[in-house]
Amino acid sequence: MGKDLCEVFPGANDIFDRAEQATSLPLRKPCFEGPEEELSRTDIAQPAIFTVSAAMLAVMEDLLSPEQFKAISPTHTAGLSLGEYTALAAAGAVGFEDGLRLVQERGRLMQQAATRQPGAMAALLGLDETAVRAICAETGAELCNLNAPGQIVIGGGSGAIETALALALGRGARRGVMLKVSGAFHTSHMAPATESMARAVANAAFRDPQAPVEGREGRRALLVGEAQPRGGDHILGRAVAQAPRLVEEGQLRVHVAPAPGQRPQSSSEGG
Repeated sequence: MGKDLCEVFPGANDIFDRAEQATSLPLRKPCFEGPEEELSRTDIAQPAIFTVSAAMLAVMEDLLSPEQFKAISPTHTAGLSLGEYTALAAAGAVGFEDGLRLVQERGRLMQQAATRQPGAMAALLGLDETAVRAICAETGAELCNLNAPGQIVIGGGSGAIETALALALGRGARRGVMLKVSGAFHTSHMAPATESMARAVANAAFRDPQAPVEGREGRRALLVGEAQPRGGDHILGRAVAQAPRLVEEGQLRVHVAPAPGQRPQSSSEGG
């Protein structure tokens, strides 16, 4: 991933240069060449995805004039899990290198926790939260991501996930897919990573964002101060072991920018 961008756009190459210098990781190799097994490790995947996301933003700057780029600058940013860090960086609340080092530490801690307590994740489509919670209670699986109504990710021990997957399909799930991940993220398996991530966030250099960053708690704007620890408890640190809720019924409306001559539209996830 990202190889096609770097072959054409200097800005993308510059982002990869800065990323490799900041992390001391040869990120081009796993991103451009694989193997998939290496890129699936969360300690590699997280800095790699963050870097490619920044490279895509740099490509937009390469393609557009300063006036055009300013015209499409976001009025708000938001992200799920790793995407929360990307959202903070895109809003200017944290510099690229500082954000990347946070993400690298996050990936390292989560991979360490996953190695200590192996697990798996699966996506369930077509069941509501109540039904999935009941299945988790019966099997020992845990909710990981509440992505959208009817799209929920579960995680836990491999045996628990396999049992939960079979049970879900038997109870009407349209589909169940085992995810290619290296651990049971956003579950209690990640609890050992929380305290160390708290210290990393506390030492990071945050600043006022150029656009509001929508927080996971109460769908309100996340202020810079809220990313800092409060008695050892904080939003970004807790996220590694909690199930994030991306969208609820009727809560998320996405504005789709029209092409010239077309009328603006908006889409509502889940009604």
